[in-house]
Amino acid sequence: MFQKGTVEQASDISIEDLRKYITYAKMKYFPRLTEEAGHMLQDLYVTDRMNSRDQKISKKSTGIPITVRQLEAIIRMSEAIARIHL
Repeated sequence: MFQKGTVEQASDISIEDLRKYITYAKMKYFPRLTEEAGHMLQDLYVTDRMNSRDQKISKKSTGIPITVRQLEAIIRMSEAIARIHL
């Protein structure tokens, strides 16, 4: 439990080492989606958009369709997670 004014150490990594790790990952590691993963995302996006269009025609809605902007955000987050894992 955390108490006001106290901080528990949950890790053996110092703040300085964590900063160095993040700096190294940002400068030296540039992950990209594989062609296979890109095709998989593209297929899922197209399927979701088609389902959304069909639901709009039939007046049934189960949610908000994904946009290109959200798809790009998913790709950026995936690259960031890969960078953290090196």
